Amino acid sequence: MLNKLKFDININKLWDFFILSSLIVALYYYSFRYPLKINDSDTSPVYVDTPPILQYGKYVIILIFIVLFLTMVIKFKIRANVRKFRTWEIFLAVFLLIIPMISFLFVKNPYLLQVGIFFSILVIFYLFPFSKINVNKINKYILLFILASIAVEIIQLFNFFAFERLPALGYHNSISVRFGSLWDDPNSFALIIPMLIVFVYVGKFNNLMKYLLIIALLFMLLLTQSLTGIATFIVSLPVVMFILFVFTKHEKFLKALKLNITIYVVCLFLFFIFVYPTEFIQKFLSLKQGSISGHLEGLDAFINTGLLDYIGLNPRGILAETGYINLLLNFGIFYLFAYVFIGLSSIYRIIYIIKNNVDKQGLELYYGLLFFLVAYLISLVNLPVEEIFPISLIYVLSIVLSYSKNSIEH
Repeated sequence: MLNKLKFDININKLWDFFILSSLIVALYYYSFRYPLKINDSDTSPVYVDTPPILQYGKYVIILIFIVLFLTMVIKFKIRANVRKFRTWEIFLAVFLLIIPMISFLFVKNPYLLQVGIFFSILVIFYLFPFSKINVNKINKYILLFILASIAVEIIQLFNFFAFERLPALGYHNSISVRFGSLWDDPNSFALIIPMLIVFVYVGKFNNLMKYLLIIALLFMLLLTQSLTGIATFIVSLPVVMFILFVFTKHEKFLKALKLNITIYVVCLFLFFIFVYPTEFIQKFLSLKQGSISGHLEGLDAFINTGLLDYIGLNPRGILAETGYINLLLNFGIFYLFAYVFIGLSSIYRIIYIIKNNVDKQGLELYYGLLFFLVAYLISLVNLPVEEIFPISLIYVLSIVLSYSKNSIEH
């Protein structure tokens, strides 16, 4: 019992240190007028290519955490327990981890490594599952992330207007200046915002704080100028409301769905009457034509391939801006099915967590996870999010947290 207590305390301290130090470093980094703008020099004139040490450094950090975890497991003699899970769940996790690893060994393409590596966390979880989680602590971290993101966004906007300092994805003398807050990556940051908005809306905040945070997050979503992120948010709202109503039969979800559709119809009408004809929107859409064409090129990759590609025997790396096409042509139809199915099964578990814990605290986490998983699977239609860090990591963590139904109040 004492060993188990020490193990939990050590993990909590390690995680606290990791979260807080990451936020402090990020805030310090963005307080400079001219920080490093690292990603891909082909994407924006103010980008430089990410140094290899940083490209792979995040995976080294994850590996260190896994090694520390396993070290504690050995030290405190914690036994593996796979009886809690069904055989197909364990098989899928191992399959999703191993196939990209094998492909990477033969092809040496970083994309292949990035897709599968975080499923190692899921495999370890299946071996050493938690008995409870501290929902309040996770909610505290999410709120801390929201506040830090708003602070960084304000710093980025101040630097832009005061010193003409562009964010990492921006062009001089252009309306195409895209802000990605803490991550400085507008597409991936836009995909986490639906989770954060729902988290705040469901959370136990006073009305003033709730609406201020939601307005700030919506404004930040617009500043990403991510059409995929904005469209994903718009689509995921009615989809989630419909799913929740079908599985829970709660009338509030049906009312929310009807209200959502009504608002969309009115906004769509107003948009095409008053906004779409404006010079700003036309210029904005013209700037997006290159990006749209790039996404459509993925269809050529899908059509002009052979049988070996469709069964995953000819992995080559990123072939399209569409995640589903990349997963299919690099790893095969069975891998694509497994990747989506494990996400859908997690959505199913989270829905029943919500259904069976309506009056309990901490549900904002699960509503947020539900919206994230739905948004993630939708966004794969138009973005290779399966290899975008940290979105791909959060996908795996959401799957892990979907198993925590018996400990929502802990």
